[in-house]
Amino acid sequence: MREKLKSYFAKGMVICMLASLSLVACTKHPNKEQLQALEEARTAAAAAEAQVEQKRAERDALLKQLQEKKAALQKAQAEKAAVSARMSGN
Repeated sequence: MREKLKSYFAKGMVICMLASLSLVACTKHPNKEQLQALEEARTAAAAAEAQVEQKRAERDALLKQLQEKKAALQKAQAEKAAVSARMSGN
């Protein structure tokens, strides 16, 4: 009994979905509002892509700075070790 009820319910849902899709059928040509929404979406996507590229450039610059700072730190640590070795040697 319960399985039949589930089956009828599922079939009813499918029929409702098909009926709602037929009521909101697509037309051949978009209307002005849809074209405007599409253009706004394209503009927003282009702006987002530009921002992503800017952030990538910033990240690359920061990674380069980080590598330079790490190299400077290693050089300073090596120099410190050399000075310490000379101080302890005397």
